[in-house]
Amino acid sequence: MGTSQRAAGDSRPPGERLRGPTLLLVLALMVVALALVVGTVTRDGAAAIRPPADAADAWDLSTIWTDGAEIHLGAETLLTPGVQGLSMTRSYLVYTRIDGVAFRQAPGGTPEEIGDHLVEGAVGDPNGDTVAWLEDDGHGGADLVMVDVATRDQVSRVSLDIDLDEALSWRDPMLRSVDADLVTYRIGTRSFTYRGGDPEPTEITRDGEVLVDAHATQQAARTNEGDVVFYGSSSVSRVDAREWHTGQFSPDGSSFALLGYDGEVVLADPASGRLAATPIVSGGAVDLGWADEDHLMVLVDTRSDSPALLRGDVLSCAVPSGPCRTVATDQPGFLSVPLS
Repeated sequence: MGTSQRAAGDSRPPGERLRGPTLLLVLALMVVALALVVGTVTRDGAAAIRPPADAADAWDLSTIWTDGAEIHLGAETLLTPGVQGLSMTRSYLVYTRIDGVAFRQAPGGTPEEIGDHLVEGAVGDPNGDTVAWLEDDGHGGADLVMVDVATRDQVSRVSLDIDLDEALSWRDPMLRSVDADLVTYRIGTRSFTYRGGDPEPTEITRDGEVLVDAHATQQAARTNEGDVVFYGSSSVSRVDAREWHTGQFSPDGSSFALLGYDGEVVLADPASGRLAATPIVSGGAVDLGWADEDHLMVLVDTRSDSPALLRGDVLSCAVPSGPCRTVATDQPGFLSVPLS
């Protein structure tokens, strides 16, 4: 039978024959094809659009900070009232509001909810798409939750044996780093790691030390004497007799930014424990956070008449030796980016 012939007994014009079961089949195939082009199909039927593999290709990540009402990414400004935490994964910006709801946002996209009942900001793997957070379990404790932010699928959930109110009373972020399926966190003075799928976390607390930050298998701890100790997979290094407050690994783990009680910011080499000869900021700094491997965000205190109200200038400092440029002045606060 040629294509111009009609089926026996079918007197309808060709344009009217494509109806009923045949048309439904064609439409169904078109929907499936569209879903394959746009992205994967989630369990609720919504398309999970995957952005480019590296958000750094689309966003200027040399400057990233928030004043709690807006997120500043390079020259872009995202209006996001009530932000209490920022993080970056390979593909998404992840932020958490003060009401405990977490969102992902791809370059050029719109915010999409990925979780709720968070007790602090979610933390992402900057080299992958895993995000972790602590979630109120409704019974005075918390669950450690791991999610694939690209699909919004839960990867792992484990109940932590903690008193949530007591843990929050320390007023320090509990989650320290996410690397693929490995999460490092601290509750008070005790430190733990958890690998997704394991039945329970592993305690890694060391006597006389408090974990400050981690990157993959690297850890930085502060001793009771104020020294810095770096633990690598096969090495240990130490920065001796330095009074310092906190610090943070760079996203690739090759450098560590130290913030002293005197407001000085200096880089350290985790492998050797050596300090840079020249500080990045010589004084006045009160907070810091890595934007990317080459830029450190620093808040310099500018308070004068109202010492109880934190205000400062936000600096973006090129590493390892500067310079720093002022990207905002007299800001009411600064939330560091917990890249790991």
